[in-house]
Amino acid sequence: MDETAEQNNVRKYFLLSKRLYQRADGIGEELGLNFSELLRKALEDFVSKIEKEKINKEIAEACKFYYEIDKEIAADWRSVEGEI
Repeated sequence: MDETAEQNNVRKYFLLSKRLYQRADGIGEELGLNFSELLRKALEDFVSKIEKEKINKEIAEACKFYYEIDKEIAADWRSVEGEI
């Protein structure tokens, strides 16, 4: 690994069960990935999924908020239009 790549990476150590390691390593072999590559891909996919879920939740909350505001505005206009 060159010096620039070394500066852009972080080394972390962690424990996982032997069984999970064996399962993951087997999948990695099937996909032609070493354990580190598989772990990086899996972590990237998981983090992306969580970020998308967070954005979707924020969009849903904004839609509910603006729906309520639109209902109030429509009610105000209904009363004005009824007078015309």
